[in-house]
Amino acid sequence: MFWISLISLFFLFLIVLSDFKTRQIPIICLTGETIASLCLGFNLIGTSLLRSTMTNFGIIGFQFLVLWVWFKTKDRKLSNGLWSKFGKGDLFMLAISAINFSALNYLLFTMLVSVTSIIAWLGVSFIQRNKDQTIPFAGYLAVGLIILRIFLLSEPGTNYYSDHFLLTQIYGIY
Repeated sequence: MFWISLISLFFLFLIVLSDFKTRQIPIICLTGETIASLCLGFNLIGTSLLRSTMTNFGIIGFQFLVLWVWFKTKDRKLSNGLWSKFGKGDLFMLAISAINFSALNYLLFTMLVSVTSIIAWLGVSFIQRNKDQTIPFAGYLAVGLIILRIFLLSEPGTNYYSDHFLLTQIYGIY
């Protein structure tokens, strides 16, 4: 499992570099990280990974439905569709991060990364006087997963596929 985590870290670093630098993520990096995440998940929880991943995919679908409705009511039309606002690499990284968590942990992860990415993007664009209107969300998701991988390597007993870990952190003994 240690080597799979290192391979995952390698692909995540490549995703961060390519998304921040060129705003294009090579498909080989996304595919490699998907395979590494699936291998880590199956090593930790076995076939119950499929249930949590499908639940998280449902959450992603609901998020995109809400985004679509919000853009539709805000702009009254989507001239270039939802993909003019949200990249396909961002969706792919959301799916990769869905593989790595239970439903409650996934919701917390996406909320934290979303808020952090907006704050970081506002800070960087203010400092650099950048006129780019897009946030490299896939890169920020990859940074969040890098932090997760490093934490899992330093604390091997941590299980993000169970909501009990998060609830224990919030409420104490659960």
